[in-house]
Amino acid sequence: LVKTKNQNLSYDYLIVSLGAELVPEKIPGLAESGYNLYALKGIEKLRDDLEKFPGGKVAIVISSLPFKCPAAPYEAAFLLNERFRERGIGGKTEINIYTPETLPLPAAGQDIGKAVAGILAERKIGFNPETKLVSVNHEKKELQFENGRTANFDLLVFIPPHQGPKVVRDSGLGNEAGWITVD
Repeated sequence: LVKTKNQNLSYDYLIVSLGAELVPEKIPGLAESGYNLYALKGIEKLRDDLEKFPGGKVAIVISSLPFKCPAAPYEAAFLLNERFRERGIGGKTEINIYTPETLPLPAAGQDIGKAVAGILAERKIGFNPETKLVSVNHEKKELQFENGRTANFDLLVFIPPHQGPKVVRDSGLGNEAGWITVD
């Protein structure tokens, strides 16, 4: 039974699908250092700033798992790669994806993950698996990963950490991060 202000609802199956909250502030330095791929304002600013980008090191960072729309960072890498090529700065630009995943799109299976990794390699887009971001040094333009590794960037595009919505965290339906176990 679900009780609301206006009525009580009975059900045979309950589906709770409230989405995810984006929490870039969970990683020190992240929000002020780059463009949030999952926020309209971040993408609009990236669109405007891309035309002034002279080339350099581009980092696309999947900051934590799970995250919505697992194809988005890979699509972004392909689109950026194409745009840099069109602008004539492809040879002056290095794109790297950093992710805690072992392969791209693990939910799609190993065959798809290996195929996407192959397409990345064909386009000379670096794929850096098992690199979990812990902080970003805004002044140095440096990514710091859990394994002690660091990487520099001139342009940072990121997928922020996600968590379940507050209402789910407060309800007791989900775990400490607000995720509900799916049956």
